[in-house]
Amino acid sequence: MYLVPVFVLLDADSAEDAKHFVERDLADRAVHVGEPRRLSQLAMATAEFDVRVYANNIEIPPARD
Repeated sequence: MYLVPVFVLLDADSAEDAKHFVERDLADRAVHVGEPRRLSQLAMATAEFDVRVYANNIEIPPARD
């Protein structure tokens, strides 16, 4: 089994539409579906992500290449 963190960027009319799409199309594989958050185009273009994954309150470090 593999854990693959995924960010999904959607161009939806509303946060509810975006969440509905994710719940409909990804819920059978998603462990958690959080609340949608709006990003401006500038924020999207210049975004840097720091992803931390936890299991049972223990941080799982990134896999080594």
